[in-house]
Amino acid sequence: MSEISNECTLNVVELLNVTKPPSGGYNEHIRGIYNWRNTYSGSNLYYVNDVVEYNSSQYIRISEIPGSEVPTDSTWQELPGTKSFKRDLQSITLTNNVTWNSSVYTDLPGMSLTTKDLDGNGTYKIAFSAVAVTNNNNSNTISFKLQRNGIDVTNQVNDLRQYGSENSTANIICVVNNVSNGDIFKIQWKRTNGTANCTYRSLVIDGNLSSNIV
Repeated sequence: MSEISNECTLNVVELLNVTKPPSGGYNEHIRGIYNWRNTYSGSNLYYVNDVVEYNSSQYIRISEIPGSEVPTDSTWQELPGTKSFKRDLQSITLTNNVTWNSSVYTDLPGMSLTTKDLDGNGTYKIAFSAVAVTNNNNSNTISFKLQRNGIDVTNQVNDLRQYGSENSTANIICVVNNVSNGDIFKIQWKRTNGTANCTYRSLVIDGNLSSNIV
């Protein structure tokens, strides 16, 4: 099982050639030299040309007077083009065989992912694939569906109609809007006859902040 999460951030250190301060501290602050101070903290004292990260953006202190004001204060200026773009990319792939012998939908084991914080509602691309077969040689259907927080995602059902015992592949690909932090995407399945066997299954969710989608 593998899970991946990425966050893409534009680094002001590279953009402005920000110089990190010496270990001795901030005794000298020369105009035009940018001092990278990492994430803003109200317990720190900041000087002119200090640069901090705050609420996914980066700010430079423009006041000549040292202080601890929050970066949205007039003593700071937001650096254009330095907004952090968060991405929630997760995946899980399982190859152990699981079985189900009911015509009632149930959770497909292991096929559940919980969204992470994007600083707002996200737009998610969802991709699911599976390989399944039944032990019944008669006409049979294995069905998979996508749910979000226990509610079916509209029209996201894949029916594998089988005639015999050959492996069949299911695929669900869709885009879901207005996704919140902590939403749960999962796959459920059922069959009409015999016992269904799923030998491979993979679920991928890829989310970005909706306001960043062009």
